[in-house]
Amino acid sequence: SSSEEEIATVEASTGEVTLAGGIGTTTITASFAGTDEYKSATASYTLTVNRAQSTSISPIKSDLAGGATSFNASLTNAVVTRKYSDAVAYLQDGTAGILVTDAADLTEGDSYTGTITGEMTTASNQPKITSIDVSEASKTTGATVEPEVVTIANLISNMTSYDGKLCKIVKAKADATLATGTNKSIIISSGESTMTLFS
Repeated sequence: SSSEEEIATVEASTGEVTLAGGIGTTTITASFAGTDEYKSATASYTLTVNRAQSTSISPIKSDLAGGATSFNASLTNAVVTRKYSDAVAYLQDGTAGILVTDAADLTEGDSYTGTITGEMTTASNQPKITSIDVSEASKTTGATVEPEVVTIANLISNMTSYDGKLCKIVKAKADATLATGTNKSIIISSGESTMTLFS
């Protein structure tokens, strides 16, 4: 049997283990009930399945949803779209964007092609890279990404798709500014849709 069938399944009659497409760890267990001739017994082992190497940011985020905490990716034109401090930047390729909270070695406008590795987690339902190594990737400078034009309604209803991506909301108005501790928030609206932006 397999404890996590989204990682691997077991054909009970043959013991054949088949990967199910998920990333993570499962326990494979073989059990024998015992007979008059033989004692009962159980044996198990841990099977860890990692993606060999992701080719874009999108599967990195999918692996995180599956429980993985590290990644190994061969990315193409992954651009640092925004950097706010050594602790906050955003990395985006043609498939998705992701928050990076270990951004000391990243510069806004740098683009990376090649092997990138690191650690990741989820905080407040937002995927983020908590440590990143870009030393094996080639870097070019001066890269830009055109923001994807979205409406407030589209952004709210498809937040998972837009998470970490550079987006542009047009024809929205600021309705109110609210002070929240050391941060400020602005409520914007367009038609019937409203959204709070934090800075």
